[in-house]
Amino acid sequence: MMFFGYFYIGTIFLLILSGSNTFPIVKIITQPIGLTPCELCNLVLPIAKTLIARNESLLMEELGIIICQQLHLADDAVCAGMINEYSYVLIEVLRLSPLSTYEICGVAFDCLPQADIPALRWNVTLPSPSQSVPSLASLSADDLPSQSILSVLHLADLHIDIEYKPGSNADCGRPLCCRDGLPKPDETGAGFWGDYRTCDLPQWTAESMLKYLVQNEKQIDFIYFTGDIAPHDVWQQTQDKDLNEIFFTTQLLTETFPNKKIYPCVGNHESAPPDLFPTSNATSWLYSALANQWIDQFGLEEQTRDTILKGGYYTTMIAPKFRLISLNMNYCTENNYWLFINSTDPLGQLQWMIEWLQYAEEHLEKVHIIGHHPPRMCMVSFSWAYYSIVNRYQSTITGQFF
Repeated sequence: MMFFGYFYIGTIFLLILSGSNTFPIVKIITQPIGLTPCELCNLVLPIAKTLIARNESLLMEELGIIICQQLHLADDAVCAGMINEYSYVLIEVLRLSPLSTYEICGVAFDCLPQADIPALRWNVTLPSPSQSVPSLASLSADDLPSQSILSVLHLADLHIDIEYKPGSNADCGRPLCCRDGLPKPDETGAGFWGDYRTCDLPQWTAESMLKYLVQNEKQIDFIYFTGDIAPHDVWQQTQDKDLNEIFFTTQLLTETFPNKKIYPCVGNHESAPPDLFPTSNATSWLYSALANQWIDQFGLEEQTRDTILKGGYYTTMIAPKFRLISLNMNYCTENNYWLFINSTDPLGQLQWMIEWLQYAEEHLEKVHIIGHHPPRMCMVSFSWAYYSIVNRYQSTITGQFF
């Protein structure tokens, strides 16, 4: 989503130009002058906040589309779609964030250590190791979990594109190609089974791959599906479109693996627009659908519904003494701009995880953790808190899948 940041900066520059004949500003817009993204951001963000306070949001969107198109930052459809999708959120974040403009720019463009920003520093409360937990040496054989080996299939980032067209333009200048148009005379078109250029996975390739797994991997006991369903047509995603893609992929997986338990988590492309997961009930359209699909189709227990509806995370038992914790890691990255308003353990998810890890420790359970984004992609305080949790419960956590 970083390229949209440049669209937004361009919008504000055009607004500056519209109200000023200052020659240096014209030069900033019409030709590069060597400013870094952070310097650009720090220059224009205070003006953006002023314009927002004057209720000029609609004008900002309209001019943003114009400058994106005139400077050929993307083609016309992508310019209009991206700005229409993301401008409301960015405007709300600028209006409500307690961060200074300097801090917002520092986080957005990675030019200021997050540890230097007080509003982004937080931690979780970890209990000390329990003295009442029996040691392994004191347990009988009946108390110990089975030592049988289980085989897990890990699927992630399917991004199936049902509009994929073999032979089409695979280098179209958009975030997603291989749908239409002809390739340039000196280039080949999109391959039948897929393409390594700017393309997602054809439906028939996904079906063939999954069919191969069924036929050749006989020892699959269960499946981890760690998210990302929708294709990368990020400039034209809507709630209805995303839900249709979720229903399609869910049905494909359940029909391909009718006798296997599937344990999912939420990818960043499941939301519309992608990456944006507010902590309010604004995401209820997504979590309600996921709860129904995951419980009715994938077979999760009904008791997982409450936390799925709250924030797309849950815990369940895979086998006796073997617990799964599925996290929504979209509440940890700076690409989720809502976290610029409040990033402190969103929805209390990490503290919730601690409670279940503590329960698992006291009941001699082993735990797997699944999520979409790995912790290294998270904001610093979230990563630090997560690593602290994993270190504290290192004897309980036996696997992490991202």
